[in-house]
Formats: sequence, structure tokens, C-alpha cells
Amino acid sequence: MYRSKFQLNQESFDGRRIWADPNEMHRAILADIFRSDASSNHVLWRQVRDMLYVQSDIPPQGVPDGLHLRQTKDLGAFCGNLSEGTVLRYNLRAMPTRSIRAPKQGVRGHREFIHDERERISWMMRKGKLAGCRILSCSENEPIRSVLDRRPEKGGRFPMKTVCFCGKLQITDADAFRKALHQGIGRGKAFGCGLLFVVPC
Repeated sequence: MYRSKFQLNQESFDGRRIWADPNEMHRAILADIFRSDASSNHVLWRQVRDMLYVQSDIPPQGVPDGLHLRQTKDLGAFCGNLSEGTVLRYNLRAMPTRSIRAPKQGVRGHREFIHDERERISWMMRKGKLAGCRILSCSENEPIRSVLDRRPEKGGRFPMKTVCFCGKLQITDADAFRKALHQGIGRGKAFGCGLLFVVPC
């Protein structure tokens, strides 16, 4: 598993164009960095200020116009050394949602963003348990962000919201935790969500 860091060229029109739209960024990552389908390489990504972090099963195969590749790390040794009981600091941009039942039978339900902060924290606690860790502390360190899903099947303009969680966690199941690092957490992975950053305490 590899994690690469790209930097935006602020003077590039193409760079600013894809940076401003998660839909364009997702297409650029597939077409220009990997030239393949995201699912085949378990691609996760996230923008942080003027940096783009991309995680995948293979190293980058190219670089989009307007971005510069600054670093690529092989995370194999780090993931292999993870063990039960290890305490890490984490940071995660996520799309916490809940399922809403349809008012009548035969009609498909939908998912909606969790608006209450305490319920979002509870959502993160549950996701942590599924990901092989216990969330020791959790807070939101950025304002809620809105993005637009422009896919035709969503009507071309479907609003979504994301939040950034941070805190400390303790690994309870190393294999499940490695799987979560690899596959991401929650929904919205095509829009820069789900990539879990962890560092030793």
C-alpha cells in the first residue's frame, strides 16, 4: 500500500480547476494518476490545504496537469508493525450519515447527513469498533463542508456534507484495523472522504 503527496501549482489554471471540484479531482486521479478504475487499486484521497494525499495499492502512474508529485511512501512496514494495544492519533474526513426508512412499503429509503454533533461522535465510535479500534477521544476540528455530487444518476447536483474527526484511538484488532486503513471508513470515498491518517502518540 502506498501513500503519495501531490502539491497544487497555484498558478496553473488546470490545477485550480480540478482542485475546486471534487468530481473533477476524482476523475483526474483515475485518468491521470492511475489510468484505471479506483476499485481495482483501492484508491482513497484527501485534500489538505494545498496538498493532495492519495493512497493506493500501486505507486502513481502519472501526474495531473497543475499538480507536482512531492513524495510516495510504501506503508507496508508501518502496517505490518501495527498490533493490539497500540495507541495512535488519528484524523479522518468523513461523511456521517444514517438510513431513513421510506414512509411506505415498496418505496426505497434514503440516507441523510447526521446534523447533531453528539450523534456524529457516536457514529465515529461505532465506525471505530467496526474498524478494529476503540476511539479514546473524538472531536471535530473543522467546520462542516459541503460538496456537490455531479453524477448524472444523482440528477447532476446532489449536495453532500463532510466533517473532520480527530483524536486518539487504540487498536483492538490489528487485522481489522489494517483492513480499515486499506479500504477506508464510511461513505463518500469518491469525494475525498474515508482516508484515515494515523501517527504514533
